[in-house]
Amino acid sequence: MPTHELHFYAIDRYEFRGKKTITTNGHFHICMLVEGDGLEVKTASSSARFSYAETFVIPAAVAEYEIDYTGGGQAFLVVAYIKDEAC
Repeated sequence: MPTHELHFYAIDRYEFRGKKTITTNGHFHICMLVEGDGLEVKTASSSARFSYAETFVIPAAVAEYEIDYTGGGQAFLVVAYIKDEAC
């Protein structure tokens, strides 16, 4: 479901099991796990664990990050960021 063309932000939704790699394209990401037990976020230099309903930010300087979900069922991650044309 895309955001309105006049909005300066975009929202991506990821439903997955296991690992998912996400590219930032030079934009910060605001992320929230809205379904699932918890996950681990890994970048080139660090990692952190987040639980259901926690919000976390991926800095724009991070080129890509990996989400590792090992809980039951599927993870549902919502990611918001500024659109290219709004920068």
